[in-house]
Amino acid sequence: MENTLSVSLMIAFLLIGAVSGAILAPGNTITEYVNVPGEAETVYQNISVDKFIEVPAISQLDLAKAEFLKAVEDEEIKLEIKDEDNNTIDLLEYYDSDEFELSKVYDEYTVDYDDEITTVDFKVKIKFKEDDDTSLRVRYTVTVIFEENEDTEVKVVEVA
Repeated sequence: MENTLSVSLMIAFLLIGAVSGAILAPGNTITEYVNVPGEAETVYQNISVDKFIEVPAISQLDLAKAEFLKAVEDEEIKLEIKDEDNNTIDLLEYYDSDEFELSKVYDEYTVDYDDEITTVDFKVKIKFKEDDDTSLRVRYTVTVIFEENEDTEVKVVEVA
């Protein structure tokens, strides 16, 4: 008797599980693709490209030049020269940013890559405009150090 009762309970629970699974389970989705008359059909083709257009990337020199100009504008660096008495003078103390002009960036520059550090060295000629028609021109060697997840460092040395 015990076996009959346990077998009948097991069958009852299986039926309840099957019925509730059928009711609660999501329905089947049937996807059907139909061609509609008058609409264009998509056709994929392999074609060869005769002409490539190269999009120039910003060079490391352009990035370094922008960082240098930003450092000058923010007065984060000193543009120093030696006077006749061999005293060091910071030109940014005497000239405003509108009197400063980057007159030339020399073509020769170097870029060094070392793990997460990129160093760009280049030379510039800077023109400082005076009140009259004269102007002071000074050449500098600029080193810009880009380090990943760190602030960019700019170093400037006058070329004698």
